[in-house]
Amino acid sequence: MANDFGNIRWDYYEDAVESCRPLTAEGRVAKVTGLIAEGRGPSMGVGATCSIQNVEGEEVPAEVVGFNDSRIILMPYGEMRGISPGCKIALVHERPYVPVGDAYLGRVVNGFGEPIDGLGPIASNVHYPLYGQVVNPMDRRPIREMADVGIAAVKP
Repeated sequence: MANDFGNIRWDYYEDAVESCRPLTAEGRVAKVTGLIAEGRGPSMGVGATCSIQNVEGEEVPAEVVGFNDSRIILMPYGEMRGISPGCKIALVHERPYVPVGDAYLGRVVNGFGEPIDGLGPIASNVHYPLYGQVVNPMDRRPIREMADVGIAAVKP
């Protein structure tokens, strides 16, 4: 029994893979109180980032900050207006990452690393975890020289 891969229409399978929609873990907002949204949904840990689709269909980024029984507690990064019970919650990243690289040198960015200087998008293929490994202070190299912070009251 010989394998004859020459007769397989690979373009058919490539098109099928390109056109399929991957499954995403999602849930729904159950309650909104002040600046906090509670929801039922995908299993997420504290620090995970997700998006909440408000009633206008806009995606509002949010972070998991805790749990209340079986509900996840979310702190949206953006405007709360339009977030109501029933709005969709979708997992974005289990662990938040930030883009890094030389393309950021000399640029002005907001807290999300998005450019706000009017010079267009910043190309970066490298992402670094926002929460790195904690290093034991006793394992670090000792500080041998002082950093000049430019504040006379802080200088020795």
